[in-house]
Amino acid sequence: MLFPGRASQKAKRPAWRGSPPSGEAKSVAHRASTSVFCSERSQTKTRARRDPSPGPVCGEPPPDARPADPFRATLPRVSEPTPLAIPVPEAGTVSGAVHAPRSGAGVAFALAPGAGTSMENPLLVTVANALAGRGHVVLRFNFPYRERGSRRPDPTKTLVATYRAAAGALRAMHPDRPLVIGGRSMGGRMASMLAAEGYACNGLIFLGYPLHPAGKPGQLRDRHLPDVRAPMLFVQGTRDALCDLALLRPVLARLGDRATLHEVQGGDHGFEVRKSDGRTPESVLTEVIDTCAAWIDEVVLG
Repeated sequence: MLFPGRASQKAKRPAWRGSPPSGEAKSVAHRASTSVFCSERSQTKTRARRDPSPGPVCGEPPPDARPADPFRATLPRVSEPTPLAIPVPEAGTVSGAVHAPRSGAGVAFALAPGAGTSMENPLLVTVANALAGRGHVVLRFNFPYRERGSRRPDPTKTLVATYRAAAGALRAMHPDRPLVIGGRSMGGRMASMLAAEGYACNGLIFLGYPLHPAGKPGQLRDRHLPDVRAPMLFVQGTRDALCDLALLRPVLARLGDRATLHEVQGGDHGFEVRKSDGRTPESVLTEVIDTCAAWIDEVVLG
């Protein structure tokens, strides 16, 4: 089987059925380059100075100090995404963007941002473009606090309700496609909490699951994961300050064959690598995209 149920000890390049990734997808990864990895660095000390009280999702990467999404204009698009307004009960309306493929019968994937970014995060945009190029529909969306212009995340109840509304809107648009939910950091964790409540989906993808707050490995966020019945893909950097892999592996072992771990060697919480790792940002981005696409093909569609 392409993706064993137990967590792998080393990152492996996923096997492909059929032809390798298209030149268009590789070009997407190459041109996105370093900018994708610069938008979600953890700045816990900065948040502490701004706001000494813990937020409702404390320990997630805080908002970035730089202007939001400075590289968005350089990101290539497979097709122009379609704007979508998503009503959220008792929380107003949030923005979404749907990336539709030109052809292909893939999945419908709801992709949520992390705490420190919006749906325009370059990593999310690039992943959405690349997966749309491989036949999948991808919905990016905001949480209400971002719509208000705030950097402080909403209470967990509101975040999960927003995810439920977004996933429901995507399912209504594409009822014949298998539904996959997930996202970056906090966005992925909210997807897992929704699934743990019994929300039906065909799979979950976590791009940097925040297992614990930075510097607090004793505060694990894993209690709800056994209640998630769908298969799960964890894409984690080996230097992730919010996910000690030595703590994650036993958690995934208890989940059995529902959980798959792919380790991005040298990557931090945002998959940024160091020069000493001997890797380029575009090669890491290609690895992340290829891993997600291969897992969808093998586990969800296979």
